[in-house]
Amino acid sequence: MMKFFWSHIRRAAATRQLFAEARTVRDPLSHPALRAMNARELADIPFPRPVPRDR
Repeated sequence: MMKFFWSHIRRAAATRQLFAEARTVRDPLSHPALRAMNARELADIPFPRPVPRDR
């Protein structure tokens, strides 16, 4: 019985971790390190310029 609960808890933790990683890949600004930065620190991060599209 305990083995069942332990495996359920481990699977739930692994699932949460995978969703957290996917969220970070989809939205890089949601990374915890960036959330902890203040406005001045965020302003110093070099972001690439968008490439102009041909019409």
